[in-house]
Amino acid sequence: MDKFHPGTTTSVWRKLKQKFPKLSEEDKDCAMRQVESQYNNRRYRLLQTYRNNKPRPQHVSPEGWQWLIRNLWTDDDFQRDPETGEWPTAMQVWRATYQKAHGTWSIPMGEEIMTKLHEATRIHQEKISSAPVPIVEHFTPVLG
Repeated sequence: MDKFHPGTTTSVWRKLKQKFPKLSEEDKDCAMRQVESQYNNRRYRLLQTYRNNKPRPQHVSPEGWQWLIRNLWTDDDFQRDPETGEWPTAMQVWRATYQKAHGTWSIPMGEEIMTKLHEATRIHQEKISSAPVPIVEHFTPVLG
């Protein structure tokens, strides 16, 4: 969250402490991981709504919806790392999407597909790295 909205984490933690005074500093990491997860899930659900041409959710203002479309979802750099400008690898995306925080997979074939992505990297490295959108080129030989 702080990448896109500097100071948000501090502000959210302050509000949580006000609402739940029994929270201690020891609880901060756990609570903020949950907040970050909910933030990412909400943004993902909104993105899927947009990609599937569904109407704007009622809880999102028309101005906010247009801002998301213009500034995030139709921006060529949307999927790139904001610090390095690099595209994430297919393996990074796969792991972030399907591997739980404690290391288990949320889908039955998660590890098998990760192994296939590693193999595709070895075999098709030149083709992947020269593609305009390397992540798509990487997923193609594995997922079709």
